[in-house]
Amino acid sequence: LPIISFLFTAFCILLLTNGFNVIDGQHGLMLGVATIIMLSLIQSISDNFFEINQLIICLLSCTFTLFFINFISGRILSGDCGSNFLGFFLGSIIVYSYNILNLDPFYIACILAYPIIEITFSFLRRLLNKKHPFYPDNLHFHSLTYIKLEKLLQNLSLSKDNINRLTTVIILIPYGLFVTSIHILNDLIAYEMFLLIFILIYFLFYKVLSSKKV
Repeated sequence: LPIISFLFTAFCILLLTNGFNVIDGQHGLMLGVATIIMLSLIQSISDNFFEINQLIICLLSCTFTLFFINFISGRILSGDCGSNFLGFFLGSIIVYSYNILNLDPFYIACILAYPIIEITFSFLRRLLNKKHPFYPDNLHFHSLTYIKLEKLLQNLSLSKDNINRLTTVIILIPYGLFVTSIHILNDLIAYEMFLLIFILIYFLFYKVLSSKKV
């Protein structure tokens, strides 16, 4: 039904926009995730659709440049405006590309898995803990990863900036490999299987990271 389709699409774009804002907590993490998603889209969209490709390439160039600066210095930030813009813009591009290219919905779910799962789980977690669903906290996946690394590496006297960068690398590398794998397999069953595996791994590691034991 058109009205259901419209509401569901609007809800997904809202989730993605807020998901990008939520993961914008470490040096370059949100920008790195955006870069991985855009590289994936470029590989999936035919060269015949020149305008879309050029639009993504222009945005990718700016995003990767900011990612590099933010990762190295941690001083130039995208902020709420930048993260919300990237989330909304990428969501809009993906909806448009899906309508004209018939991209597989499970492929879209795979490349957007991390920010979508993060915001959805954060919302539900707060409700289950009887807290306001929009109240900020430091219990996100990247926050717990940073805290755990800080405890594990406390004897190495690493600066907070370096632990921050290490957190970003630890999250981006597996996510990049995950997105690359679904491109190599390029199969509906593989998309479904990998999405399920990603969700299970996310919650498994979240459980480990949220444990009080180091």
